[in-house]
Amino acid sequence: MSFSQSIVHHPLLDQQPAGDRDLFAIRAELFTSDAEEALFALYGQQPDYDDWLSRFYDIIAEGFAARPDDLKKLDQQRVHIPDWFQKPHMMGYSAYADRFGGTLAGVADRLDYLADMGITYLHLMPITKPCAGENDGGYAVEDYEMIDPRLGTMADLERLAAACRDRGISLVSDLALNHTADSHAWAKAAKAGDPHYQAYYHCFPDRRLPDLYEQSLDEVFPINAPGNFTHIPQMDRWVWTTFYPYQWDLNYSNPAVFAEMLRIMLQLANRGVEVLRLDSVAFMWKAMGTDCRNQPQAHQLLRAFRALLRIAAPALALKAEAIVAPEHLTAYLGEGAHAGKECQLGYHNTLMVLLWSALAEGRADRLTRMLRRMPSPPANTSWITYVRCHDDIGWPVLDVERQGDGPSDHVRFLSDFYAGRSANSFARGQSFQTGEDRAVHGTSGMLASLAGLESACDAGNDQAITQAMARISLLHSIIFAFGGIPLLYMGDELGMLNDHSFEGDPQKAADTRWLHRPTMDWAKADERHEKGSLTHRIYSTIRHLIDCRADFPALHGDTPSRPLSAANPHIFVMRRSGARGRLLLLANFSASPQIITADEVIAARFRFPLKDRLSQSRFDGLDDLVLAPYACHWLEETNA
Repeated sequence: MSFSQSIVHHPLLDQQPAGDRDLFAIRAELFTSDAEEALFALYGQQPDYDDWLSRFYDIIAEGFAARPDDLKKLDQQRVHIPDWFQKPHMMGYSAYADRFGGTLAGVADRLDYLADMGITYLHLMPITKPCAGENDGGYAVEDYEMIDPRLGTMADLERLAAACRDRGISLVSDLALNHTADSHAWAKAAKAGDPHYQAYYHCFPDRRLPDLYEQSLDEVFPINAPGNFTHIPQMDRWVWTTFYPYQWDLNYSNPAVFAEMLRIMLQLANRGVEVLRLDSVAFMWKAMGTDCRNQPQAHQLLRAFRALLRIAAPALALKAEAIVAPEHLTAYLGEGAHAGKECQLGYHNTLMVLLWSALAEGRADRLTRMLRRMPSPPANTSWITYVRCHDDIGWPVLDVERQGDGPSDHVRFLSDFYAGRSANSFARGQSFQTGEDRAVHGTSGMLASLAGLESACDAGNDQAITQAMARISLLHSIIFAFGGIPLLYMGDELGMLNDHSFEGDPQKAADTRWLHRPTMDWAKADERHEKGSLTHRIYSTIRHLIDCRADFPALHGDTPSRPLSAANPHIFVMRRSGARGRLLLLANFSASPQIITADEVIAARFRFPLKDRLSQSRFDGLDDLVLAPYACHWLEETNA
């Protein structure tokens, strides 16, 4: 009897209604081959491989048996509507729970604000219990099965998830897959000398192997946390710590770690979480002589998790947080024979960085060139498109063509520009992990401050304010039309500015990312209804984009996006064309008006007359199109 057959007869499943057993059996028949292919590649050489395989199937049977009836109903809805996250009405919002609502209950009290905006996807930054003190913004997890006590309890999470579903909002939660806090129970046991739990991590008795690994490794935080290994005196071992010394990398070559994480994923899914943001997935597998990123086994891990979860909880979607070079990005959605079999969603980090690059340069040719090199996402997957998030803007992804050591001149330019060190800069940001040797990591800052609104307001310059507002609109107009789920970062819909309060907190002062992690300004949120205020102007622009997107079939996630080369280097041209509809996006990244010829529009296979969905303006093709500074048009054909 095959495992796919034996699992259907698991004792826990015998207690389920016949209809539920049948559905589970169908899904097991469909997806166990995908799971076993990946699991055998990972663990097939283990002498007890069959025992581990049985344990993995026990976990998904247990997870399915414990799944509440309303979530099993959601499972069936998502099976029958697999493109639910690709629909154009999907609109995301990202926030720290404590900074948005104080607690999970407080977030629930603010859901009407989000629903009124048209939000259908709410990502709350880490809500599970972090370690005390420095914890990388909550990503150093001490207990995956406990909510941060400052936020509430697992019962509060269930209530929040249910309240979100009632409003058509999918709740998203983080899962730090690559590492735990050094105060996690597994790490504590390892420190105490337990070999079982030392095997959950990468532990070394001396520096011989760490020194060999270091020869090909980069440093993620070279200023604040140099090196990739930390000596732990309690056990006299060196532990792999890619990010910070208090974050221990998990050892996924040990099947026990895979089993633990699979169980935790199902627990969160059964609490009502609909999307798991898988943190730092590119780092999950270590291989000597490589940079230990984007290894084939990391993709096998994702395929195994996805296949098993499709059996037990198919409503759960996986989102890859893979901040990697453009050529590696699409792979986290699956490619080749495995296309669409890893994560359903992935952050389009490259697009975000390129947008800021184009804004600083005042031209779009680099944006166009690099996007044209990237493959389209596989069927039944989508990007998460965004302008800002809780992290820095990491410039090194633009150095894919770099020759030699050190950052390119362009990356140095961007770092200086957005830190306000350039004479012509409109930005008010701060460098992140940029050292005296000018090694460049990234830039911190809120969207409005980076786009020039803060400096313009300080100067009382109305023209500069207008330009800053146009930049904010331009960036959002592109991410809303690019394809996938657009994600607003908390406060950007209101034009909130940098928060310098972190500079007085010793635990945060060294991390400039707290510059863009403010507490939600609810008084400012009330200003969104005050006509004529800057807040109202920004909020109205965002709301207008959401409304224009929501019922536009051409923005369904399965409609391909194709950047087109433009004769004018200041203009970004993108075509979306498919069975659901067509869109031609034109965006001017210059501070001066720019022209695109009618012939170029025709060459893009669009026929006049065209109507701009955003402004309702019409273009008949008799004259060339003049794009105002920082203007963006969503053009569609019309026969009227």
